[in-house]
Amino acid sequence: MSLNRIKVSNEYIYLTKSSPTILYPSKLLTFNHTYLIDTLHHSSFSPFSPFSKIPIEILPYICKNLTPKDLAALALVCKQFSEIIYLNNEKSSIWSICQAIWRESRLYVLPQYKKPPLHMSERKYTIMIIV
Repeated sequence: MSLNRIKVSNEYIYLTKSSPTILYPSKLLTFNHTYLIDTLHHSSFSPFSPFSKIPIEILPYICKNLTPKDLAALALVCKQFSEIIYLNNEKSSIWSICQAIWRESRLYVLPQYKKPPLHMSERKYTIMIIV
């Protein structure tokens, strides 16, 4: 079984290519689809759009090979992507997903840079070091 690893919050998530299952180091979980992309707001996607069924936990994996410029372009695709990518609310339940997206993008483009300062989000830090 082929696994891909991404870091979300303080844990690594292992994604299998063949199923919507994440493998935490200590336990096996299946997506409960609590946060699908189209549940953030009333969906502007068609009911048959595959994007409306993507578990939000998968987005860091999808975005991990995107540059910050590509993330900005992705945010223009729809309101749901924009709200996830440009999330500013640290108390949001999807904050760790937003942080993981920007961290993966930063590590893809600038792997030599370490973690951001404690007071700064991954998004702000990534934009600061690129500009």
